[in-house]
Formats: sequence, C-alpha cells, structure tokens
Amino acid sequence: DIFTDTESKPSIRRNEFGPGSAYAVQLAARAISKLRNNAFYPGRGVAVIGGEVTTSATWTSQGDHYYILGDVMVGGPKGPILTLDPGLVLAFDTRAGLYVGYNGQPGALQVNGGEIGVRFTRASAEGYWSGIFFDETCDSANTTLDGAIIEYGGSGLGMRWHGEKWSGAINIYGANPTLRNGEISYADEHCI
Repeated sequence: DIFTDTESKPSIRRNEFGPGSAYAVQLAARAISKLRNNAFYPGRGVAVIGGEVTTSATWTSQGDHYYILGDVMVGGPKGPILTLDPGLVLAFDTRAGLYVGYNGQPGALQVNGGEIGVRFTRASAEGYWSGIFFDETCDSANTTLDGAIIEYGGSGLGMRWHGEKWSGAINIYGANPTLRNGEISYADEHCI
C-alpha cells in the first residue's frame, strides 16, 4: 500500500487495493486531488494526514471513506476552492476539523452532494469531531454546501479558533456561506 509524507503529491490512478489494513493510501490534504479512479476493498479507505489545500482541488469518491487524521485548511493567495463530489464520505478524527479561509488567506468550499450527498462524520464509533469552520477570509461567494450531511460535529477539542474553543458542527466567523438541502444531526453542542 502507499504511504507518503506531508509534502509529497504522487498521482495515484486506476489501481485496485485489496484486503489489508484500514488505510490503503495515506496522503496529505494537498495531494488528495491526485487520487483518481481507484478501487478499494470494502472497509478500506484513504487516510488524509491533514494540512493545507492552497490550490483549487476536487476530491472524488473512491468507493469508501476518507479518514481525516488532522486538520484540513483551505486557503491561499489565489483563493483555492475545494470541491467535494457526490458520494464522498469524510470521517474525521476527534481533534480534526475542516477550516475554510485560513491564516488570513481566502479559500472556498463547494459541496455538490446531488441525490446521494456528501457525508461529514466521525471516524470512531463514539465521540465527536471538531467541525467545519468558515473564517472571515472564506470566499463566501464561492462557498456552497448543497446536500451536505454533517454528523457528530462540534467536539470543541480542535485547535483554538479566534482565541476560543468552538463547539458547533458548523462554525462561522464573519463569513456568509450558503447551506442548502443538507442535514445536520447528532452535534455535540450546537449544529451551527
């Protein structure tokens, strides 16, 4: 199986990953868009180390979960857009979250759930994950969550954000993202 560091961006296409450990591939967030048209044995998935997404990227469904092990931050000088395609399942570790607009840099998130949705959930059988964070540098005009299914968010255990611990499944600070046709459930404290 394939394991990389946080700086590598290999192109991984048209492979079959058979039985084995839970993670067939481990990549940094910046490299996930180079993962295309692979087949994974049931129950196996992709481990996302976390890190920054500084250029526009599309994450596609590979047939099973993306296990998000560390914070994913979307932001950069050119205002990257992270697009998540229908059928994608992002399962987050307890302290991991998704930050849109990061470190004073613009960024955007496009969730195109369609009929089957894009699911954001916890990686473990119990507990919660940090949640989704839209900062004031979020490119609100290009940020839409359409058909997002968000479960078990808002642990408050992630990194401090604007000097506080936030405990919403969705957290918004000075941004105006569009949320439609979605579902938010089983939040630890607050849905939004």
